[in-house]
Amino acid sequence: MSDMYEMFWVILAIIGIVAVCKVTYQVYQSRSNNTEDHSIGDVAPRPSNPSRSQDETGTMVYYADNPHGLNDCEYRFNYRYVYDTNLEARTWRAYILRMPSLCGRSSDGHVIHRWSDNNGNHWVCWDSPVGSLKDMQSISRFWANNVQEYIATGKRFG
Repeated sequence: MSDMYEMFWVILAIIGIVAVCKVTYQVYQSRSNNTEDHSIGDVAPRPSNPSRSQDETGTMVYYADNPHGLNDCEYRFNYRYVYDTNLEARTWRAYILRMPSLCGRSSDGHVIHRWSDNNGNHWVCWDSPVGSLKDMQSISRFWANNVQEYIATGKRFG
């Protein structure tokens, strides 16, 4: 009987060692893949679409602050580094792919600080060049939170 218990513990130890080795290997692989794909300080993952450049992100979702309990607070942005003819400089833009309904409030671009082009693309209005993706993400979060307040209360911002 004691031989059976010894064999049980030996098998259990082997299984444990194999499990620890497998987890260690997977963690190592995960870390080495991450360091190949991202340099230190990357704000967002590189796009998986090879046709996109480093001047554009994929869709990013932001849920705005919602102190008034509105049903919809989801915003979707695509960030692009572009040349802005009005600013006469390269800048990051937050293109608005999705935002909540304004619930009857004015959608005038000056009121909600949203610019658009002839193709119907909308982006967050900002009056000076934005040099980093991280800064543009902060600006778009600020904008979304203010739009949520405008939807709920009619309070204008800017």
